[in-house]
Amino acid sequence: MKREITHRCLLLLVSCIAIIFNCSIGKAQPVITLNNFSGPYSSPLGIFNCGDNRLFVMERSGYIYICDLNGVKNTTPFLDIHARVTQNAGEQGLLGMDFHPNYATNGYIYVNYINLSGNTIVSRFTRSASNINRMDETTEFILMTITQPYSNHNGGCIHFGKDGYLYIAQGDGGSAGDPGGRAQNNLERLGKFLRIDVNSGNPYSIPPSNPNYGSTSALQEIWAKGVRNPWRWSFDSYTGDMWIGDVGQDIYEEIDYQPAGSIGGINYGWRCYEGNHVYNTSSNCPAASALTFPVFEYTHGSLTGCSVTGGYVYRGGLNGELFGKYIFADYCSGKMRMIEKTGTSTFIETDLSDQPNNEISSFGEDVNEELYVCYISSGSIKKLSSAGCSPTAFIKGNSTINTCGGTPYNLQAIYGAGLTYQWFKNNVLISGAISANYPVTNGGNYTVVVNKTGGCTATSNSVKVIFSPISKITAGGPITFCAGGSVTFNATIGTGFGYQWKRNNIAIGGATGANYTATQPGNYKVQITNANGCIKNSNVITVTINCKLAEQWQNEQLNIDVIPNPASDLVSINVQGLPNHQYVAMMYDMVGKKINEWKVITNDESVASHTIDVSSLNKGIYNLIIIGENGNEYKKLVVQ
Repeated sequence: MKREITHRCLLLLVSCIAIIFNCSIGKAQPVITLNNFSGPYSSPLGIFNCGDNRLFVMERSGYIYICDLNGVKNTTPFLDIHARVTQNAGEQGLLGMDFHPNYATNGYIYVNYINLSGNTIVSRFTRSASNINRMDETTEFILMTITQPYSNHNGGCIHFGKDGYLYIAQGDGGSAGDPGGRAQNNLERLGKFLRIDVNSGNPYSIPPSNPNYGSTSALQEIWAKGVRNPWRWSFDSYTGDMWIGDVGQDIYEEIDYQPAGSIGGINYGWRCYEGNHVYNTSSNCPAASALTFPVFEYTHGSLTGCSVTGGYVYRGGLNGELFGKYIFADYCSGKMRMIEKTGTSTFIETDLSDQPNNEISSFGEDVNEELYVCYISSGSIKKLSSAGCSPTAFIKGNSTINTCGGTPYNLQAIYGAGLTYQWFKNNVLISGAISANYPVTNGGNYTVVVNKTGGCTATSNSVKVIFSPISKITAGGPITFCAGGSVTFNATIGTGFGYQWKRNNIAIGGATGANYTATQPGNYKVQITNANGCIKNSNVITVTINCKLAEQWQNEQLNIDVIPNPASDLVSINVQGLPNHQYVAMMYDMVGKKINEWKVITNDESVASHTIDVSSLNKGIYNLIIIGENGNEYKKLVVQ
């Protein structure tokens, strides 16, 4: 937000050249249009939505008003706390708000304002029980009071992250040059990003994942430090990345970045550095290698500006050339820019347009993630669009999705009012699939073609959907072996799969690998869980042990003779059974390993003979089994 203007007017003559850190310019410049949407408001500082077709415009004086998606403003305020808010200095007032992630259920909003004593208040209000368009001002619950040594650099922007925690941006306390060294002081809340859990504790608790959790030498609320006056910051609604516009001191404005999944503890360097440049390293400054420098900076000048206003990553459906780009502006010059993140640490900046110097104070999103701009002087709200025709064609989620069967998986394209959609599976048109969402019921590669009024068409990324893990035992069945024998089952192998083998539908302790060796009779299957927690049971293999002693078959028609026995080379296996009948003969060692298998057919006299060579076998006792319709016959063979 605008700061020490008198001092800055002298600096406007210094330079008109932007200094770019880790960025490059050269891509075609999109043409931005800002269309009148709603107003006038009194010094608007923010635009918000709660997941429906209402927009909430926050005024510096302590009012929040509702307007619909046509820009029509309600005459009665949604929240009125003007009697509690001071705006005597240029950077005071109602500075931030956000809806609780469960607002539809609990009716909570959170605000950050400067009270009549000139100090920061972070508090909660509850929606009226009788009117969804009104907050109950009597329900204020104060979470935090922060003493402000000066009237400027109050920050104040607050947002809930995807983790459900509330993030609070605080400036360094004001004056110029951070005279108290607060931004680097771990015992000060000023010059910091704070992160708290508003769903537990009284008035809140500290998330265990905070970098200073449990510390006695640093405030546990601190998530990041080293910021001067973070005037508007936001989370990318798709990735969760954090983008920060941090107002500089004399020469440099900066955009800071924090990737989703960060563990916190980041130090953005103020007052040791202004942007990428040494400012004051006289005390309490870490090595430059311990700091996180901006992804983009620019110098003050009549063409570039003098005070950054942070914005949002565009995730709407109407302006495809802006999708995924971070859009921000300068308060003094009105110049708008965008940054595209093209790699882990590669950021490309592009100038968008030069707006009249009408003091852009904030950006905001509606429920469809289209962007809006606040103008503090005129009090107008404008809707941002690009002159490019192409809509956004993008399917949310990962490029490969593993999902459970039983219920459809809902693929979601980026919605845009007035856009039409056509879904394809494996490049084949799906009849009737013409909405922004498509419930997938079987696996395949899916794309969507998006059409915009005027004949513009765009094709989305491809998303592969896999239903359930494939759970199968590759061994055939049923399986029979002798007592003391075994069989090894192999299950389907997949990345991230978990296994649980079962016998007779009861889990086998410790049998959690892709393979399992069975030594007992029963019905075997494996339960596979994929990386998404989807569970599927395999086919069932029945195992029987069916080797009976010779005396158990003394009265049966099937008989077997082994000549000679013991033997050392050739052995004649003679079978007595039914005439002209086929039998299966098998030979096992004493641990149940199958050595050989063959077929024998009896003649008219009901006998058959087969010769085997045992000269290559180890000395010991072997089992011969003849299997037939009338039963099995068992015989021992001694190899010597």
